Order: sequence, then structure tokens, then C-alpha cells
Amino acid sequence: MSEKRFLGEITVADVIDEIKREIKVRERVYPGWVKSGKIRQSCADYRCLCLKAALVWLEEIERTTAEQRSLF
Repeated sequence: MSEKRFLGEITVADVIDEIKREIKVRERVYPGWVKSGKIRQSCADYRCLCLKAALVWLEEIERTTAEQRSLF
């Protein structure tokens, strides 16, 4: 992990990596939370789905941006 301190230093790739990490954390933690009643399964599923949607969107942005850079 790099020591970026300002929004302008963070890349789309950095955000993608962080979302992937957060998805793994939630997939590990949520089953216990559901079992203990802290969160409903439907809520856990929805939150993970939202993060996965964000990941898909950001990966598309990263891919499109890379393709545009290669044109120049």
C-alpha cells in the first residue's frame, strides 16, 4: 500500500483495489453478522452487490481510459 494522502494522488486502479479488498472483508464478516442477527441476509447481499456493481463500473472506466491513452 502506498502512502497517498490527497484525492488527486489516488488512481482508478487504487480505488478498484480497495473495493476488491472491501468485498473480501464483507464476504468474510457478513455471514457471522447474519447468524448473530446484526444484519439481514438480504441487506448483506444488497451491500455486496452494490460494491460489485461499482467494481464493474470502475473496471470499465479503467479499460476505456487505457484504450483512449493508447490512441495518443
